[in-house]
Amino acid sequence: MHLPVMALSLQNIIVMIMTLSVVSILTGMSFIEYQINVSRIPLDMCPDDAAWQGVGTLFKNRFLRETNDDDYGVRSDTADIGPTYIPTVPNIYIQKSANIHEEVIKRLTSQELQIYWDALTSFKKRTKIAFKDLAPSQKWGVATTIMNSFGYRQRLPDVINIGAKKGATTPLRFFLGFHPDIVNTVTGRAAEFFDKNFHKGAEWYRRCMGFSREHQVVYEKTPNYLVSDTVPEKITQVLPRTTKFLLLVRDPVERSLSDFRHVRELRRPKEWCLKQSAESEGRRFEEAVLDESGNVNPDNPIISASTYVKHFKRWLRYFPKSQFLILDQELIVGYTFLELQRIEQFLNITPFFRPEMFVFDNDIPGTCINIARKLCPGRASRGTLTKPRPSNETIRKLRQYFRPYNQEFSQITEKSFHWINY
Repeated sequence: MHLPVMALSLQNIIVMIMTLSVVSILTGMSFIEYQINVSRIPLDMCPDDAAWQGVGTLFKNRFLRETNDDDYGVRSDTADIGPTYIPTVPNIYIQKSANIHEEVIKRLTSQELQIYWDALTSFKKRTKIAFKDLAPSQKWGVATTIMNSFGYRQRLPDVINIGAKKGATTPLRFFLGFHPDIVNTVTGRAAEFFDKNFHKGAEWYRRCMGFSREHQVVYEKTPNYLVSDTVPEKITQVLPRTTKFLLLVRDPVERSLSDFRHVRELRRPKEWCLKQSAESEGRRFEEAVLDESGNVNPDNPIISASTYVKHFKRWLRYFPKSQFLILDQELIVGYTFLELQRIEQFLNITPFFRPEMFVFDNDIPGTCINIARKLCPGRASRGTLTKPRPSNETIRKLRQYFRPYNQEFSQITEKSFHWINY
């Protein structure tokens, strides 16, 4: 048997041998098989090393508390994490998502999580090396081996949220993360594979996905996919033609204003943002989206991204309309349960969400999920820059510009929106 060549230090060899003593109990793998598993981890991985730090915090006091046969939860003496648990679901949820390990173990049952914890504890006792001190490939080797022993795999996505940007893609990902049959990316971030990282290959993309079982749906969202000229064709090269898509849309004028604010806020310090007025930002918005004659500039990226029908027709050249679920941002925010029901039906997964799980928060404003305690989706940006307030004349021009595109989009999708005719 020809093995891949690896440049290993003595410490690395010792770590791998001692790790084998832990994971072999779970998997029955030989040393050679485990070495191949580690050596096949690519150097250019989707998750970076820094995101693995803090594994000790995840398992502090073993976190897990079993309340009954179908009721598991996470415990913590850290005020901003818990205690938290989801009744009637044999999975765990941790509020923070900054650590890759949280996503790796997110769908484990209480028994599996106990075994996972025992494996890492035994590993540290035997090797005198903490998990966080391992090289990235070794961390993946250990985590992947244990997860695979439970029957979890990293698979390419079954459904992709393609945008539009500022169409409630972040809140939707937050809510879908509670469904036991939906698994997000392991990083908690957009993979941006088909538009920015395609050169890294499908294996890199697969390793961006969370660990799932066969009956679960793997979900990825990259809001910029919608507007890309090349993404639909690239998807056909990697994913099956049966792949499903979520398309989120919003009042085009409101989406444009939100996108403009988002981009400017990301590029400037908080102190600067707090000093700007709605009127001054409105003037800057007008300078960006209107040409020298005062007409709407169709080539402006913000305007183009709000012209949904132009992009959707390109996607329909590669995939049938039946594989797209069109969602309205206002309904996701205001009628969250009903929209999540539609998604469950579209993905053909077991219904999980119930009306009593959701509560509207006037401070956000928006919907929060209320399981054991209220949890609200985070913002895609800081929210320190005021919303632009352009002139009424500019709003009129924008609505007039978008109206025919809105009407065509409504005809193609066979859906009605309040902003079709303004």
